Amino acid sequence: MKQEVQPLLRPWVLVLLCVLPYLGFWLYGLTDLDEGFYGAVVTDMLRRGDWLTPTLNGSPWFEKPILSYWLAMPTVSLFGNEFGARLPSFLCTMATCYVLFRFAKKHFNEASSQLAPVIFATGLLVVAVGRMMMTDSALVLCMTLAFTTFFDSLTGDRRLRLWTAAFLGLAVLAKGPVGAVLFVVAAGIFFAATPVLRGAFKGWWLVGTLILIGVVSTWYLPAYLANGQFFIDKFLIEQNIGRFSGGDKAHGVPLWAHPIYFPLVVLLSTIPWLFLSMRQGLIKRKAWQTPNEAGYARRYLWIWFFTILGFFTISGTKLVHYILPALPALALLMA
Repeated sequence: MKQEVQPLLRPWVLVLLCVLPYLGFWLYGLTDLDEGFYGAVVTDMLRRGDWLTPTLNGSPWFEKPILSYWLAMPTVSLFGNEFGARLPSFLCTMATCYVLFRFAKKHFNEASSQLAPVIFATGLLVVAVGRMMMTDSALVLCMTLAFTTFFDSLTGDRRLRLWTAAFLGLAVLAKGPVGAVLFVVAAGIFFAATPVLRGAFKGWWLVGTLILIGVVSTWYLPAYLANGQFFIDKFLIEQNIGRFSGGDKAHGVPLWAHPIYFPLVVLLSTIPWLFLSMRQGLIKRKAWQTPNEAGYARRYLWIWFFTILGFFTISGTKLVHYILPALPALALLMA
């Protein structure tokens, strides 16, 4: 049963607190190297009228999949410059805040639903990426939607996992197969750790798989047909398998730093919320062992968080924003 707690903030104050850290994101140029590349790719695709193959100076450039370019092409066409380039990241971040609000209100209480988006939106790493033209904000939104709708399907209408499948497909279009892999691992762990809900896992998997394949095929299949083996080698092998195995030497860390790299990133990204929530019992076992919906939700969120943290801890390539898809789960837990 949800705890009945009075709301802390008026709706306009809640929106203001979430939006405030992002004001002025359009007032300076694309300063980050990746931003420059992504902006140039969008401009090149618009110039060529090509919505299929990302290109840089006319040559195929498969460092990232298509979703972020699809989101940015209309806004750059309408607004141009930095505002149009960065607007999708900002909107995806705000949409993620709303998803967290809805999930916390449904499974926890009113106060948690107000705290969760504020905690997420004011995190240092979330703000930094949400103010930039990056692929990560879209990935975070898609994965948050996938994780939350799947839990909703376990405690309510099982047909919601069809939406989960569609959102997972979009996550693959945002950053590659890693989004689907992380979700499957986390869902499997939750299935093993929560026997009481195993019966709710049944249903709609075949249709969901077909939806996932269909969404992914909207770009992966035509991109392969248009670019052949170059697409396989450059994107799937080099940018996905190669990065995980440590092929990106420019973004590696010494072996001793692997266990502490992302925990430190999480710590710095959640100050002061992490310390405040720990004082209120964040890591108490009783909270996620309680045999009710809120207890199962907390267990699910911890598995979501630690699956992503563990995956990128053992990954050979380290970039601070890789951990972003874990932060919505932690924001809900801290709230």
